[in-house]
Amino acid sequence: MTTPAFVLKSEFELPGTNAKGYAGIVDYMTDKEKVKKGEAYNTPDYFPEGILSYMADEKKASGLFTKDKDFVDKNSIRELKESYQQAEKNGSLQWKFVGSFDNEWLKENQILDSDGAVREQTLKKAVRVMMDRLIKEEKFIPSQTIWAASFHHNTDNLHFHISLVEKENSRELVKRRQKKIEKSLSPTGMQMRFYRDQGGACLQPKGKLKQATLDKMKSSFLNELTRTSRKQFLERQTTLRDNLVHELQVPQETIAQKRELFRILQTLPEDKKKWQYKTISREHPIAKGRIDSYTQRYLHDSGNKEAFQHVLEEEARFRERLYGGNHNYKENQMADLEYRLGNRLLKELKVQLEEKNKLRSVSRILQKNQKEDGTSEIHFTLRDRRRLDRAMGDTYQKKVNLLYY
Repeated sequence: MTTPAFVLKSEFELPGTNAKGYAGIVDYMTDKEKVKKGEAYNTPDYFPEGILSYMADEKKASGLFTKDKDFVDKNSIRELKESYQQAEKNGSLQWKFVGSFDNEWLKENQILDSDGAVREQTLKKAVRVMMDRLIKEEKFIPSQTIWAASFHHNTDNLHFHISLVEKENSRELVKRRQKKIEKSLSPTGMQMRFYRDQGGACLQPKGKLKQATLDKMKSSFLNELTRTSRKQFLERQTTLRDNLVHELQVPQETIAQKRELFRILQTLPEDKKKWQYKTISREHPIAKGRIDSYTQRYLHDSGNKEAFQHVLEEEARFRERLYGGNHNYKENQMADLEYRLGNRLLKELKVQLEEKNKLRSVSRILQKNQKEDGTSEIHFTLRDRRRLDRAMGDTYQKKVNLLYY
């Protein structure tokens, strides 16, 4: 399986479970003697006490940034810590995120230079888009939400940390067993933290985020990060798809095509409001099968299908590198094209039938008027021609051709 270019992990912390509190002590991670321990803290999965101080440590990070600020100075850090402490007192949770990159992918996409320089403004914009998506999906109140983030360069791979709290808890309360955080040392001497069950149950804010939320966060981040570089390519993909859809028209020329359209019409419901591909797929499987057969034959004969599939294959390879593994991108896009072609065919059939019925109605009126004149000859005046044009919204000759068909 392909290693993903970006990995996003998350966890949450309950109020009162950390003796240092949410904000922690800035000196804990800025003390030079402690920072010299180096490797004990050099892992993206490690969350030490005082995450704000950890993220602000200049030895590991370029500095904190928030939704509104690209850099948080010392005074703002103090205010931020106070907000975090107040959020903990108010019973809010703290959510922590770590995003880690494959540096080679960053270089391939001109985000990381060979000399180690990073386009952090581009990354910060993508983080803000991602956090907006989190707030939307989890229904956080934007005015009550505070988050801070920082990029770290102290490991082999560039990564970032994000910490988020609510001023006042808005999460659903759920029954959980009480746990207390404890610490121990691993055999290698690295400090580890774990929760020990204290027994008993109490109501606590729901901290676990939906997997769909995490997936959408990751997707939003990567889409924003690659949007500019992939814009022309994706526009070409969309153009090829739309051309394939719009070029499907009826009537067709051959007897076989006409016979196939007639077989489709035989299986469609009388209520034309139901002539939607989604409805047909669910309620009329025979009609769906005939529609799919028709559109697949159309695609086979189209000159643009091969170019469209080539573009999909290239985009699928790009996404496989981005997300890791096979996510059936090409198959999903071809299914979407099938859906669009099905709707296009149904719309064309509906329009042609409606116009044909209108033409027949006008023809009957003309014949009735001629009979009332008492003559067997049909007198077609310029006034009649204009009446036809107004009724049909098109030229008379085109409608005559349609009636002939």
